[in-house]
Amino acid sequence: MVTLKDIAAEAGVSITTVSNVVHNRTSRVSADVIAKITSIIEREHYAPSMSARSLANDQSTIIGIVTHMTPQNMGSNMSDPFTSSIVASVENRTREEGYYLMIRSVEDADALTSLIHSWQLSGLILMGMFQDEFFEAARHLGIPFVLIDSYVDDPGVCCIGL
Repeated sequence: MVTLKDIAAEAGVSITTVSNVVHNRTSRVSADVIAKITSIIEREHYAPSMSARSLANDQSTIIGIVTHMTPQNMGSNMSDPFTSSIVASVENRTREEGYYLMIRSVEDADALTSLIHSWQLSGLILMGMFQDEFFEAARHLGIPFVLIDSYVDDPGVCCIGL
C-alpha cells in the first residue's frame, strides 16, 4: 500500500505538499505539482489511512450506535425490525455526511468509556437507554450524543422518542 511518503518521494516534493493536495488545500501548490501528485495518487489507488487520520486529529469520523446489554438482553438486538430500520437510516445519513458508522453493544459503563477512547468516536447514538449509571457515564464522556427510543427524562439531552 502506497503512503504519503512514497508519493512525496516519487513526485519530488514534501509529505506536507502531498497532504495538502490530498486534503484539497492547494492554494500554495502549483498546478503542475497538483497534476503530478494527482496522477500518482490515481495510478497507485491511494486512499488515506483512517487510523492515521484519527491519530493526527485525535478524533475519528466514526459515529457509534450503542446499545446497553443487560441481563435480559445479552445478545444483539439488530434482528429487531425497528432497530435495523433505524440503523439503516442513520447509516445512509452518516455516509452522506462523510462519516462512518460503528454498531456495538456494551455491557457496562467501563466498556462504553473504553469504546469511546479506543476508537476516538466523534459522536454517539444511544438506543434504549434508561436513566441509570450507564446513562450517567455517557453524559460525562465529553462527546455529542443523542438518545433514540430511550426512557430518560432530562430536558438537557436530545432524545428522539416513538
